[in-house]
Amino acid sequence: MDQNVGRPAVEDHPLVKSLRAILKELDDQYERERQSLIATLPNTGVKDRALAMLESRHHQRRENYLRELTALLEQRSVGSLPV
Repeated sequence: MDQNVGRPAVEDHPLVKSLRAILKELDDQYERERQSLIATLPNTGVKDRALAMLESRHHQRRENYLRELTALLEQRSVGSLPV
């Protein structure tokens, strides 16, 4: 018998939804900043370095949120998630 019958899916937990929203906002902000750099900087090594730094910062900012989200999604039921 499935122990998760009648329980909401882990994906529906407010913490999971919140983490997904934060990650989406970080991705959207990164893309806006990236497009701005592409549009404003000349095609030089400076532009390449700026884009590389932006990408590195983006990955660093996402890392903790992504780790938390992954841990939550690995849980089998909402009952074992924090409230």
